[in-house]
Amino acid sequence: MGKWDGIKSQKIIDALQNFSQSLAADLDPGAPVTLTHENVVNGVSAALGDGVLTPSELKDLRIVADMTMSGRSFLMLRYLIEQTPKIVGAEGLFSLTTAGERVAADYICDFLKRTGHGFFPPLDRDRVGIDLLLRVGNPEIMNQNPVGLCGPLAFLYNFASDKPLDYANFALKLYENGSAKIGDMLIEPSKGCRNYSPPSSMSPADWLTAASLRDSENWWFDVDDVEVGFSAGASIGEVAKWFERAGYTDVKSEANMVSGLDPSDIDDLNRYYNEGRRVVLRINAKMLYAATQSETTHRGNHEVVLSSPIARTPQGVRLTIFTWGRGKFQIPQGAALSEKDFLGNLYGYIAGKPY
Repeated sequence: MGKWDGIKSQKIIDALQNFSQSLAADLDPGAPVTLTHENVVNGVSAALGDGVLTPSELKDLRIVADMTMSGRSFLMLRYLIEQTPKIVGAEGLFSLTTAGERVAADYICDFLKRTGHGFFPPLDRDRVGIDLLLRVGNPEIMNQNPVGLCGPLAFLYNFASDKPLDYANFALKLYENGSAKIGDMLIEPSKGCRNYSPPSSMSPADWLTAASLRDSENWWFDVDDVEVGFSAGASIGEVAKWFERAGYTDVKSEANMVSGLDPSDIDDLNRYYNEGRRVVLRINAKMLYAATQSETTHRGNHEVVLSSPIARTPQGVRLTIFTWGRGKFQIPQGAALSEKDFLGNLYGYIAGKPY
């Protein structure tokens, strides 16, 4: 194979050869490599064809990156190569486990072949596409970072987990058309939101989807700045409405603005979780830190997703949640958390049946 000797994956070699007429000459070891951006994306798509991207295939894509003459293709592959181990570990496998996830990945690869910044000029198409690809397989990496978008991301985490293809289509259409639908919701962010450059620490895919959802539904403030504070937040009622309009059924919600909930609410939450409902909790974020988990609070300020039943023990309660890009965040983080202190920091919830 000459210049292709370093690539071990036959899937990638076949894709690079089969998708480009120009590669006929490249079979000559002395000929220059002339990979187009489409060829390179086809290599990524081929590597994902069996639903798994292995460390070995990432090494092969690194070789492809060094071969390509396109700066765009090089940067796209390097971003994929850098981001994937952060999610699955150096020796981990990135997996697309369902048919919906694999079809979503195909749509995202088609998106990566196209050009232009669509209706979001500050957001790089290839970083958006790679981040969406990684979130289709791993919704738990969604992260609000310094931006107060916990409510939208709690909803989107569930939406992407239940409907990965719908999530991908929503994001891709939003980027390219400036508006898109989730269920019967038309998400149409303002010009300020679409032209805002989010912090470099925040995924452009998470800004695209979460900020657009919040901005489109925000009748008072525009979400076009990380300092928006209240305007980026979302109430229990608003998040419940998103679940209902997206198609979730039998949506239950409970909220206390300035006081925590009751012991019976733990029974309800465990019942809802064990029924297979998606459950979002509104808490005070002090509960997430060992040093402040038992402090008295007076309002909810953060939304998280319940990822386990709430276990009652003689020492207190234990549970797992999704928050801040961590799908298996344990509460408590420090010493035992009493049921009283847990309830004192729990200000509401939403529970809906996936459709």
